[in-house]
Parts: sequence; structure tokens; C-alpha cells
Amino acid sequence: MAAGALTTLKDNGIVVPQHLSLIGFDDIPISRYTDPQLTTVRYPVMSMAKLATELALLGAAGKLDREATHCFMPTLVRRHSVAQRQTVGPITN
Repeated sequence: MAAGALTTLKDNGIVVPQHLSLIGFDDIPISRYTDPQLTTVRYPVMSMAKLATELALLGAAGKLDREATHCFMPTLVRRHSVAQRQTVGPITN
């Protein structure tokens, strides 16, 4: 979706990242080949799938701990579609 947005923005004269920063999701392979290359968020899909399988097997055996929580940390993959943060002066009245 972000790759399509990048094309649409470009077609409408909006330059990424000079006019707008854009971040994709899931780090799909095309993210490396867009112009500019898309900054994206990568989730540990293999770890998530492994845990989902383990939980399904535990559930089928009636041994699922329904109180347990699971957290997966995403990784920010920095490429070229996000501008540097701009600093601004203090707000004065």
C-alpha cells in the first residue's frame, strides 16, 4: 500500500521525503526497490507463526493458558522515505 501511495504522491507533485515522510508496513521486498526506498516496520512473522502453532496445539490439547499474554517487538527498517526531524525554536507569546 505504501508503495502505491509513493507512486500516487509522486504523480501529484509531492516529493517524498522532502514534502512528506512515508512509512510502510511489513517490510515487503518492493520496499527496497521503490524510489526513494521505503522506510518500513518489520514484524517477526516467523516467531509469531511459531507461537500461533504452539498455542493452537495447546488449545487442542486443552492446555492453553488463557491468561498468558504475548508481545512481539517490531523493528524499524530505516531507508530513505522519512525526512530528518526538524528542530523548531521555542514558542513565544
